[in-house]
Amino acid sequence: MRDARIQTSETLIGTFDILGARSMFEATDANGAESVVSLIIRTMSDSIDGTIQKLQSLYKEVQPDGGRLKDLVERTSSYFYADTIVFICDISEFDPIMMRFACEYFQFIAIEITRRMFAFGLPVRGCLSHGTTARYKDHNKIVLSGKAYAETIKTSDNLEFSGTVLTEKLCEVIQECVNAVKIPPLQYRLRLPCAVKDRKNKTHVTNDMWCLDWIEDTDFVGERTDVRQLIFDSFTKHGKKVGDSVIGKIDNTETIIRMLIAHRKAEAQ
Repeated sequence: MRDARIQTSETLIGTFDILGARSMFEATDANGAESVVSLIIRTMSDSIDGTIQKLQSLYKEVQPDGGRLKDLVERTSSYFYADTIVFICDISEFDPIMMRFACEYFQFIAIEITRRMFAFGLPVRGCLSHGTTARYKDHNKIVLSGKAYAETIKTSDNLEFSGTVLTEKLCEVIQECVNAVKIPPLQYRLRLPCAVKDRKNKTHVTNDMWCLDWIEDTDFVGERTDVRQLIFDSFTKHGKKVGDSVIGKIDNTETIIRMLIAHRKAEAQ
């Protein structure tokens, strides 16, 4: 017999692994841990609010009443456990226009999460995907499963830098939406060479992946920015330890961010 508490639906899903979380919690007492968890929960809520404000401004002529955004918020669930943040948006039975809004809404949430967490000294590595997800929720028990969920967890865990990437499947869905709905696409995805783990050979390799440009409204876009120092400060805040593996992630994050900065400068010329 089917369990009515299990919901299976087509979803957009994003997972964000907080880099250095274990080291951070080891370095804090109970009060410190409580304040960090409170900050993370608040950031998750603020990211949705920030996304709504941006999209309302960008699409005010196309969608003045905000109805689609309200529907998307109601369809969005978020979870936080251990060192992982998860966002899920139910997109079942969406028409092309609604899918177009949903894809951009979800990418903006990821940008807001990445940017805000970095600013608080809690850099994340994230992945966004698309697929069928099964969710079980009963009082305090929450269980997620599905190929898309497993894919985002695996992909984000293999990133050797702070930032958020998109799976090829999701990029195909986004392109289909852009082709179907004649609204100018928002330009915040870049194809970049990314450092990732090669678990089979226990080494690191470089793969071309679609990355979100999340550095808007950050100090990285300033004229006199010490990029390395900003990254180092975020990775070491809250008493996090700096070992060889952390230095490697700092190096790789700097490489990605400098590419984002260079792209922005080229676009501005």
